[in-house]
Amino acid sequence: MRKLISEDEVVRLPTALEWEYCCRAGTKSSYSFGDNTGKVLDEHAWHTGNAAGNDPAVGVLKPNPWGLYDVHGYLWEFVSDAGDGNKSARIIRGGSWRDPHSLLSSASYLTLPDHAASDAIGFRCIIASKPEAKKPADQ
Repeated sequence: MRKLISEDEVVRLPTALEWEYCCRAGTKSSYSFGDNTGKVLDEHAWHTGNAAGNDPAVGVLKPNPWGLYDVHGYLWEFVSDAGDGNKSARIIRGGSWRDPHSLLSSASYLTLPDHAASDAIGFRCIIASKPEAKKPADQ
């Protein structure tokens, strides 16, 4: 059976910076699709204005320029960073189908206690190279 990851790779949560970099997909606008929150928002993001109070389907709206789906809306996503320097708090990014468009921008985030739970919070893993082991300094 073929392995999904190689020996020199690891699966982990992205950092907040990695998450935003991938969400923005090379753009500098409020959203990966521009600054417009009109009909174009509905084509890219699930939010309170178009989810009709339901848990919507995954991956049916348009992806960002790098092909990532649901980076705006759908579910808040945990990142690996601790919130506000507090190790018992966690940062979530992206907004959810329960939120207004103002919480779905590429820069938006919330800080929650690490025990928080919601059907509007999930996670997205990344595959990264394993960090190289630190070698003792030459003497």
